[in-house]
Parts: sequence; C-alpha cells; structure tokens
Amino acid sequence: MNETGIFEIIAEWKIRRLKQLKSLDDIDLVKRWILYSLGLEETAQEIYLYLEKMGSSTSTEIAKALNISPNTARKYLDDLHTVGLTDY
Repeated sequence: MNETGIFEIIAEWKIRRLKQLKSLDDIDLVKRWILYSLGLEETAQEIYLYLEKMGSSTSTEIAKALNISPNTARKYLDDLHTVGLTDY
C-alpha cells in the first residue's frame, strides 16, 4: 500500500483470447495456436516451424528462407530463446 492507504498497481495482466480451433487434425495449426498463446508473433512462429523442420540453422539462412533481414531473424530468435524454445 502507498501512503494514502491505496494499493499501487505494480503489474497488470490481461487475458488474450485465443482463436477457436475447429479440429486438432492440422498439427501445424495447433503448434501455431500454442506459439500464439505464448505471445509470439507470426514471424516468430514461422521461424520456429522452420527450425523444427531443419533441426538447426543460422540467422542468415533463416532470413533468406523467410525473406526477412538477418536482424529481424535475430530479433525473433531472441524472442523464441526468451520463452525457452530455442538455443544458440
């Protein structure tokens, strides 16, 4: 509580609405749903699915495959690393 006896807001959380899946048959759609629920943008999802298929890759290879800049690839790779989905 602060001096006036009112609680201060330190952090605020918001529920993210997930898209309703019609079927669990499309495994890539399920993976995207999970990645989205972790707060990862579509480009990060694409990178994750690419890495899953390739096993490993450099940021330059990822950038070329997804038609993005190497810096953009590194930014999303850092996002994936932060949530524990990739290693360097």
